[in-house]
Amino acid sequence: MLERAGAGSTNVGDVTSAPAARIFTAGGGHQLLVIQHLRTHLQRSKAREFLIWHSTDKNPIIERFMERIISTAQFVDVLDIRNFASLRPRHHGAASWWFESVRRLRRD
Repeated sequence: MLERAGAGSTNVGDVTSAPAARIFTAGGGHQLLVIQHLRTHLQRSKAREFLIWHSTDKNPIIERFMERIISTAQFVDVLDIRNFASLRPRHHGAASWWFESVRRLRRD
């Protein structure tokens, strides 16, 4: 979880002048359940909350489970990276991987 404070200087370009934000990442249903538990039961400062997720299990049942939880979680925005090219298995040699990884990231 990345948290950025919203109080502080108002200088242009100062990171602390932006509103507070929390970015959560989940690669499985168990991680998502922990995130939801923490969001529900811990006192926290006001912040916009975002989620980046993909299912590492590649299991349709788990993915549907995660989608149901996410649909009711009330995040400001959700980024589903399941189909990102950079997460696909690597099948290039060591030398060509440098170029292929850049291509994949650019597509994503």
